[in-house]
Amino acid sequence: MSSLSIRRYIMPVMVAAALVALALVTLFPSKTDSLKQSRSALATFERHVTETAQPAEQAWLQFKQQSAVYVQKKDFHALYQAANQTYDSIDKVGVTLAAIPIPKLHNTHARQAAWKALEDTRAKYTMLAAAAQVWIKMAGVGQLTSDELIAIEGVEKQAAKYQRMIPGDFALAHSALEPPTSP
Repeated sequence: MSSLSIRRYIMPVMVAAALVALALVTLFPSKTDSLKQSRSALATFERHVTETAQPAEQAWLQFKQQSAVYVQKKDFHALYQAANQTYDSIDKVGVTLAAIPIPKLHNTHARQAAWKALEDTRAKYTMLAAAAQVWIKMAGVGQLTSDELIAIEGVEKQAAKYQRMIPGDFALAHSALEPPTSP
């Protein structure tokens, strides 16, 4: 067989093999590429959760300042309106947080930690919404009771507990996506 006829048969086989290899690399990216994509997706997810929660955080902080003034003045109508507005803001954020999808990440541990971070964020704002509802009830009645104020304080402490857990949840998700170290 001449060298020309060998090239004639070998070249199409080599081209086909190269195309198959390219398809495999495209369909099954390397572990490093997958980790990079997952880290990027997690960072985007974390930013999205944080930015989504900001209006609720701001509404709650503003309400805390306003409520102190309204309670001192015994302006229950203004307190009622502020509590309602705060509840609506927090509820809207809660609905938006519930619609955020968990990203597809490289491994299950990272995905579970990301899910927990989102759930802890939602739980925090659920607690603050519950506190706003108690404020609405008290302002609507026109009387502040010590039992309800204690309940609000307890709910705020629970919300703070969730707030402290969120950075750790995201840190766990990030650490699960770190490239493995060679021994």
